[in-house]
Amino acid sequence: MKNQDYKIEQLEKKVKGQAKQITKLNAQLKEKATTQKKDTRTNRDRGILTSVASGVSQRETARIYKLTPARVNQIVKESKAQ
Repeated sequence: MKNQDYKIEQLEKKVKGQAKQITKLNAQLKEKATTQKKDTRTNRDRGILTSVASGVSQRETARIYKLTPARVNQIVKESKAQ
C-alpha cells in the first residue's frame, strides 16, 4: 500500500506541475493573440489613412474595410490629433 500511495503522490505532483505549465502557456498565447490583433488593427488603420489621403471618400473607404463611416472618421481624427 505504501508504494501505491507514493506513486499516487508522485503522479499528483506531476499533474500539478503540468497544470501550472498549461496556465503559463495559455497566458502567453493570450498575450500573443492580443499583440497580433493590435498589429492587424494598426495595419488596417494605415490602409484607411492612405486611402482617405489619396482622395477616396471616407464613406467609400468604410465600405471597402467593412466599417461604419463614423469609425473611419474617428480613425482619421485620431491620426490628426497625434
